[in-house]
Amino acid sequence: MKTKIISLLFSVLAIVALPVVSYGQETATAEESKQENNARSQPPKTCSVRTLKGAYGFLIKGAILNLPGLPSGPTATIGIITYDGTGNLTSTNTSSFNGFVLTQEMTGTYTVNSDCTGTVQSGPTTADIVITNNGREVRSIGTYPAGVAFPPGAGWIIEAIGKKIAPEPRDNTWREHFRAANFTCNPQNVAGEYAVKAAGTVLNALPLPAGPALGLSKIILNEAGQSAVKGTFNFNGTIVPVVDTATGTDLKPDCTSTAKQTANGAIQKIVFVNGGTEFFFLQLPPEGTPNIPGVGAVFYGEGKRIREAEKIGVRW
Repeated sequence: MKTKIISLLFSVLAIVALPVVSYGQETATAEESKQENNARSQPPKTCSVRTLKGAYGFLIKGAILNLPGLPSGPTATIGIITYDGTGNLTSTNTSSFNGFVLTQEMTGTYTVNSDCTGTVQSGPTTADIVITNNGREVRSIGTYPAGVAFPPGAGWIIEAIGKKIAPEPRDNTWREHFRAANFTCNPQNVAGEYAVKAAGTVLNALPLPAGPALGLSKIILNEAGQSAVKGTFNFNGTIVPVVDTATGTDLKPDCTSTAKQTANGAIQKIVFVNGGTEFFFLQLPPEGTPNIPGVGAVFYGEGKRIREAEKIGVRW
């Protein structure tokens, strides 16, 4: 009799529990459905010329194929482009055209469509762009002005990435937006450990073999502008471990900087972006190197912070 009562009790509990479980599932399902409907009902975010406003660090890479006035071969450019939010832009940049170094200041215009695509025109160059991350990043591919076309093997083939220099606001308060809008770089807010990816072409820089090159390294940057580099590089198929140091010559409030490598004297042009947590770089020949095509290397890359550091030494 006792066994029957216990069995009956479990049966009643099971029957009572079923609606509770079922109700929980229905509530969850209803809530998920509500969230899904809300997401569908919200209009998609659109872009306009106002989406791009402020200073962006950028890196261009690719090749000049056969273009009068420029040496053919690998090319890379680093610099800052500033959008005014109304369709106008200015830029300062340093380029390497197959080893020939050129610094320029340029003006131009840009357009942005509601689907976050657009165009940029500056001097004789044009590009198609796609904006991501609410205007914090721009991807582009080089095109030609209207009416201009080149056969295969001529013209250029280039791509670029740009990232906003200011940090993303940590919240939606006016104080935080003010902080982000007035951000400047200093030795304290760029110091840290970075993972760095490098790529390019060695042209004529003995004892390195000429040809394509890749590198992956870790860099420690301290508040004094000193850095230590440790990584692995592939020069035209030859694996080379690299350990080096560099000394920064200046860090400007606009987040541009230069550094001089200890081993070979090469100069690194640097632009910090995303609140000093990332950077682009372009390697230039050591001081005194003849500025002619075919000499040195076209080497560039980007770094991303692993962790911050208040005070970091430069010894491994």
